[in-house]
Amino acid sequence: MSRSWLRATPMLLTVLFLLTACQRGGEAMSASIRILEPATITALQLPSGQILQRAGDHVLFMAARIQKVPNREVVLVDLRERQILWRAHVPGAAVRGIPLENGDWILVTTVEKGPAHLVRLNGDTGAILWQQRYAGPALDALWHGEPWGLLVTDGNTLWQVRAEDGTQVRTLAWDLGERSAPENALLARDPNDPSRLYLASERLLLALGLTSETKAQVVWKFRSPKFIADLLPFQTAQGETGIWVGAHSYAYWLDATGRVQWRLENQDINYGAIALPNIKQAQWIVFGNFVKGLYGVDGHGIQWHVPMPEGNLRVLGI
Repeated sequence: MSRSWLRATPMLLTVLFLLTACQRGGEAMSASIRILEPATITALQLPSGQILQRAGDHVLFMAARIQKVPNREVVLVDLRERQILWRAHVPGAAVRGIPLENGDWILVTTVEKGPAHLVRLNGDTGAILWQQRYAGPALDALWHGEPWGLLVTDGNTLWQVRAEDGTQVRTLAWDLGERSAPENALLARDPNDPSRLYLASERLLLALGLTSETKAQVVWKFRSPKFIADLLPFQTAQGETGIWVGAHSYAYWLDATGRVQWRLENQDINYGAIALPNIKQAQWIVFGNFVKGLYGVDGHGIQWHVPMPEGNLRVLGI
């Protein structure tokens, strides 16, 4: 047993995994949640899918992203009470969940070969309070706080949106993507600099500077040979800012200027990487591989690897 594995063990015991359920004859089997710590474990029967977001003791669970039906289910689970609080049907499949301070949720949903939607759900009942339809297939959003509030992108345009009703307040940037209607969009904020955002569409990653309440400017660009499917901006314990980029069989460790420190190629990488112990004092970035298990990397490359016999795993948090 290597020293690197011994160093990693205390943190790994608190990593939360979701094993995505299999499909059999078109009917989804139930998914199970496992917590790798010696605590009481309660299994809840949920539809096939994965955890979308956690807010305190509440976890929002989403149905599978790949779907053939126009509506999919999201489920809010109370971990402390070990019960389902509500179920809601939303247009398409949820790909992002954003908890608001009053307990409501903003969802980003996509419809197969159709438009994306922005939806607000009542935190107590799961009822849809409003929904806005976007023309393109891609959408992402984040809550930035004052003064920008809710920011939304389709991969080509960045808007400031009113959380109360979903209407657009202003356009902060446009013509960002290499196509007018990209097939995917990702939006993330810098953990250390509130004026810095990262926006990915297809193979292009942009660093954006929020220069005022009315405009965002491109600071630098990075192009990947594969579609970018995961972004994780972080800060190391030494105060260095970086961005973890997952692009299908590729993964990159970028510095704050967009320069590649190192990369992995031809790896079957799962998405949903996390920073340990947190994004502001990152010692490792941890991510899963469909076949080979769990990896911990830092600015110098792979530092440890733990085989997982069940293979298909996703790292969620600690």
